[in-house]
Amino acid sequence: MADRSSFRDIYDLIDAVMEDSKLTGGKVYRDEPILRPASQIPRPAAPKNVIPERIAEMKRLAYSDEMMWESREHIFYRQAKLMEDYEDTYVYPESFVTFYPTYTSMSTEQLRGYFTWRAAVRRGEVPFFGKSYIFVYLYELINSIGVSSPEDGVAKLRRAKELFGDDISVARYIDKWIRDYIIYNDLPPSLFAEMNDGYDDALLVLRDCKQRKDPELFEAMRRLSGYDVTVCGFYNDYPEDFAYVACKVYRSYADHCTAHNKNTLFEKYFGRRVECLYTMFQGAIFYDRMPEREFEYKVSELCRYEAHRGAWFADMIQGDRTYSKQLRGLMNAIDFNMREKYDYPDKLEECSATVTEKKLIIAAIDELIERKKREEAARIDIDTSKLVGIRQASDITRDKLIVDEEEAEIPEPELPAKPVEETAEISGNNTPLDEAEYCFVHCLLYGGDINEAAGKAGTLPSLLADKVNEKLFDIFGDTVIDLSGGVPAVIEDYEEELKGMIPE
Repeated sequence: MADRSSFRDIYDLIDAVMEDSKLTGGKVYRDEPILRPASQIPRPAAPKNVIPERIAEMKRLAYSDEMMWESREHIFYRQAKLMEDYEDTYVYPESFVTFYPTYTSMSTEQLRGYFTWRAAVRRGEVPFFGKSYIFVYLYELINSIGVSSPEDGVAKLRRAKELFGDDISVARYIDKWIRDYIIYNDLPPSLFAEMNDGYDDALLVLRDCKQRKDPELFEAMRRLSGYDVTVCGFYNDYPEDFAYVACKVYRSYADHCTAHNKNTLFEKYFGRRVECLYTMFQGAIFYDRMPEREFEYKVSELCRYEAHRGAWFADMIQGDRTYSKQLRGLMNAIDFNMREKYDYPDKLEECSATVTEKKLIIAAIDELIERKKREEAARIDIDTSKLVGIRQASDITRDKLIVDEEEAEIPEPELPAKPVEETAEISGNNTPLDEAEYCFVHCLLYGGDINEAAGKAGTLPSLLADKVNEKLFDIFGDTVIDLSGGVPAVIEDYEEELKGMIPE
């Protein structure tokens, strides 16, 4: 057996070989597999115990005596200002996920990965490393980190929505924070219109539904109900009818609630206007840089914000600024009942409408159908294709009547004299009708001979009825004599009013 001195000699020999200058800097060849699994492929890693000076400085700042009693939001803001223009080139190989992420919740490698990722985002690239990096970037923007002006901040927040808005939860936060950013920085309210929000404007339309025209009212109902009529087959076939009934029902329902309920229809659907505490940039890491200011911002007639020494108040309609489920149900009920009344082949499932809602909807649909029937009956169709034939026939007749100057003049035949009206002058006629028209309507109302009345006027009953409709249109705004059945008849809705004008 070899003794210890033998092993010492062996170790000295190995050291001498390894320190040989011929081996130093040379290559050492080892057996390696041709193919290796992905887990064995070396990944870039931060040098051990090496921290970039700027990152080391931001870490020291968080735990300095100056920041000892400061809030998390203030520490984040100070660190963000320090790192505002910093960039790195280290790619963090994993996803970073945590709730309410800040710089202090990241390791050195995660911080270096974030600033590398942020530099790519600022160049317009979108490498994905989890939501936490996204929210840190958004926190920076709402604190005006990396922006040249408040307007630039709005633009960068909108750009962030384009980049990351595919995630619904992220998009919802961005929309709310853009709104708060505009208010906090006292930017023009016109920027809300550029957001295509339209919520406050639509609320005003529904509140003042009596003074608004149908197209404006219907668009507000569509916006605040969340009921997408453009995908409804029935609406695409009858857009004007649907819009008319929807507006008619809403106004009627508003009148009903005002007369019989404690709350108006507007309050029923959207709640009362209240003044309450408001959390600016709720759900974000935000540092208020102007806590002492007294400030007021008016979004619209229905929405106003105030700041008093760091506390924010909102005077507004409470809600999540999306849509009213009750208004959505009303739109669905209108769609359902109109399909039933029109016998539309593609029916909807039974809808949940109150008795009052269904009554108002059916009444509006019936009124529309009846009006369309009257308009159809009063409509006069002219076949313009026959005008050419009539003109040609008149030309032939004209040529036959022309004679040479040498021919003897043929005496013109005497036309029968128009029958003299035997009707005595009617006293107390305060209508725009003449005596013959007055007698004609009298016969329609009280059972006289309309043919005889028309004959005395030298015309037909249908033609005389047209004259009556024309003269009374300014009073009634509609035709009063129906000709759809072939025989003139007074429309039932106007019979009593006509009897008041033409007594028996």
